[in-house]
Amino acid sequence: ALVAGVGIVANTSVTANTRVLYSVAGAGGTQGFLSEVKNAGVGFTITSTSLADTSTIEWVLIEPA
Repeated sequence: ALVAGVGIVANTSVTANTRVLYSVAGAGGTQGFLSEVKNAGVGFTITSTSLADTSTIEWVLIEPA
């Protein structure tokens, strides 16, 4: 779940080429538009344009061939 519009996911398998697919699994608070930033070898962060967004986010990682 997002906290103050931010969700940090630790996952050392993330690379610069990893595709992060995500969607809202459960709306919470005031929803905003979502974006993500990857940090290879560390994980990724999903951020909402609304600091009041407390939605639950589901995600899957895809590593292209």
